[in-house]
Amino acid sequence: MLKETISTNSTTNVHDVYRITTSRSSKVVIEGVSLSALGAGLNYYLRNTCQVDISNVIQGSIVPWRYYMNVVTAGYSTVFWDWERWEREIDWMVLNGINMPLALTGQEYITRQMYLNLGLPLEEVSSYFVGAAFQPWNRMGNIQGSWGFKNDTGVKNAFIDSQFELQKKILQRMKAFGMTPILPSFQSFVPSALVQRFPNTTFHEATQWSGMPLEYTKVHYVDPQEPLFATLAEEFIKLQKQFYGENVTDHYILDLYNELLPASSDEQYLKSTTKAVVHALRKADKNAVWVMQSWFLTSTQFWTPGVTKSFFDGIREAEGKAFIIDLYSEGLPQWKHTDGFYGMDWGWSMINNFAGGQGIFGVLPTVLAEPFAGYHHSAKSMRGMGVTPDGINTNEFLYHLVYDIAWKDPNQPLSGKPLLDQFIQRRYGPKQTTPLMLEAWDQISKSLWNITGELTGKVKSYLDLNPKLDMVAYGFEPTVPMYDTAVVADAWKKLMRSTNGQEGGGAHTVVQQGLDELAQEASSLELTLGSKANNASPGLRFDIIDVTREVLLNTVLPALQKELVKGFNQTDVPRITLYGGLIEALILDTDRLLSTHTQFHLGKWLGYAKATAKNMKVTTGEQSITPASYLEFQARNQITWWGPASQGALADYASKHWAGLVKTYYLPRWQHFSKSLLQAARNGKAWDQDRFNAEVAALESKWQYGTWGQNKGETWGPSPQDDTVAVAQGIFRRWGKLAIKISQNKSA
Repeated sequence: MLKETISTNSTTNVHDVYRITTSRSSKVVIEGVSLSALGAGLNYYLRNTCQVDISNVIQGSIVPWRYYMNVVTAGYSTVFWDWERWEREIDWMVLNGINMPLALTGQEYITRQMYLNLGLPLEEVSSYFVGAAFQPWNRMGNIQGSWGFKNDTGVKNAFIDSQFELQKKILQRMKAFGMTPILPSFQSFVPSALVQRFPNTTFHEATQWSGMPLEYTKVHYVDPQEPLFATLAEEFIKLQKQFYGENVTDHYILDLYNELLPASSDEQYLKSTTKAVVHALRKADKNAVWVMQSWFLTSTQFWTPGVTKSFFDGIREAEGKAFIIDLYSEGLPQWKHTDGFYGMDWGWSMINNFAGGQGIFGVLPTVLAEPFAGYHHSAKSMRGMGVTPDGINTNEFLYHLVYDIAWKDPNQPLSGKPLLDQFIQRRYGPKQTTPLMLEAWDQISKSLWNITGELTGKVKSYLDLNPKLDMVAYGFEPTVPMYDTAVVADAWKKLMRSTNGQEGGGAHTVVQQGLDELAQEASSLELTLGSKANNASPGLRFDIIDVTREVLLNTVLPALQKELVKGFNQTDVPRITLYGGLIEALILDTDRLLSTHTQFHLGKWLGYAKATAKNMKVTTGEQSITPASYLEFQARNQITWWGPASQGALADYASKHWAGLVKTYYLPRWQHFSKSLLQAARNGKAWDQDRFNAEVAALESKWQYGTWGQNKGETWGPSPQDDTVAVAQGIFRRWGKLAIKISQNKSA
């Protein structure tokens, strides 16, 4: 029985509370202060009480707000979702106690109407908007205009219309669950056509963003101190209230300088700017709370302590209300550099994932301790916790952990191992979880989830980068693993042995054979499937793929590439042939494994785009571009070129380890790399990177405009005959000894 009845007086905590009791008639009663507290209580009961006899549980949240997503999640994850997929995600939010999600879908409809009301022609407004998969960066003033198709006004506006209708359903459901959505506000960025309309208003040109061609960046924005800013801010929020209802929210996100620099570093200018923003928001909504992400503060050369304090002083002096999402608290905690944001309300956040790419990565010790450190900070202004990933469906334990911590006693230290063991047992099933599985995850938690450094991110695999002779890179998303690869390879071995009943033993513990001998052995083997595991849970199947992918692509592939280049440098044609062939085999085996799970499938991403296209109605502009071809290009371009041309500054930034993408996009690049090295060696010539890049660009360009499903093998999801465990066992037999040998060599 669920009851929204108890008050916060039921515990010493002052925020959301849930209570689970068993009545005299043996009925389980879950009570909560709010619907989000009820959801968290139900989740606790399903995960814990259903396995053990607990008759009375009271939990209180240490923060009033549990939020979810960051502004670019809408580009990397949710952009093509339909209502059914959104329903599932909102249900997940409820069960995790989330009560303040970002709700940014469809805001271009509001923006478009605002500019049309000002008298701008539809064509001028549309030329400012970007393609569907890149809307978040247009909203933040990073880019403008679209590439890929000329005269795309019709399909672009049809997508905007469909997203507006979807947003109405999203907000209705969020409000039904008692959530306070964070809605957008006017961000100050405007079409260049507006600059000519208001010649007496001060506009600025934003800085060039991420190496994008100038025609797509340097967006104009109206100075927030200008009356026009307040006018547009009021009109934007007025339109939202008109379309969505008066009492949807009082929280509005406004990121003035996301990866951009202000027009001036003068402290008084910045103080006056934030004062003006507060006044503008309050004019539109007297209860407005200015929500912002702290990411802009990572540009530390500009945001010195004095400049930063002036920015926030303006909010305080205007008596404004703000909530700062400390976006990357686990890596670059801005709350520590700003004395708890100078006493303003803020939230501890884990971003974990950049650009939606796959990678087992995390800082578990930090996540276990630092939220409580923020809570106990002398400013006493931490009022929220949340997960703010660029892309979802990775490192799920860490996501659940953050929302669990929001309900933990901040005075009691947390230990990761028992929490992880419980998670794995729920994920795989109590009877299916073996000691070897728990050992494997303990090793992973102490390696892949124990990464140190301020701004690192997951390992960027060689697979999804344009091949070259030297691919070693450090810094953000390095290609060199930041963990002991031998520990991870051993965890892989344990996970694989646990799936075929081999709990004991230590096959491949020490590999005596040389690398070349093992390479020859792997080359001679075919991928033979193991036995099916009918009782393997979806979570176990996902994890087997994820760990196998991590080892193959971040341990084995770099070693194979090194040996391939070594063969070229020595003009050793047999060596080039051997290792080039092994790289191709490894990539094909990886694709085969990925194809067994829908979460690792390009067909799922493109399938969402295809389904969304069916709901688009083109009523204006050129209609020769079909919604299906438009959205498929958007979906393909974002995960490859991320821009108008091959090998641009953001190319492969949003790369994915998805079946189909691996085989049809990454594999041809690597095949061409091996072939070109072999040809150069045979001809006794130097290898030409520029020529190779141009040849690869031609291959990639054709792929950008493809139509999925037209060629053999282009499927929309796993075949019913596919079995993850069987394929993974075959891969382990073929590559296991080689992986362990390589990892041992690295650790020596």
